[in-house]
Amino acid sequence: MQETRVLVETRGTTDEETTSYWFDLPIDVAEFEEKLGIGAESQEYHIIEKVLPFADEVHEHTRVYKLNELDFMYLQLSSDMQEEYTALGSNKKEYNNGKKRIMKLFIH
Repeated sequence: MQETRVLVETRGTTDEETTSYWFDLPIDVAEFEEKLGIGAESQEYHIIEKVLPFADEVHEHTRVYKLNELDFMYLQLSSDMQEEYTALGSNKKEYNNGKKRIMKLFIH
């Protein structure tokens, strides 16, 4: 199974230190809020690194609930489709076209 995790960093003010922590997906919201001291829907954090088969779907400002939703959708794919989805990442153009086909199959 593909490793799925993100490094999240808080946005400190000039007087505050930033805090960062690696979270495995799906992210436990209570653990997230406890470790970082901020709400999961706050605008006070960003993703600075990611190890995800669907990394192109995740950006610096992606929220925890969206990460968990993407992880859930990925895990619903058959293992063959997960492998194909991951393999497509090596060829960007083919990846974008293939990713759309796979997600359409999953959604419909």
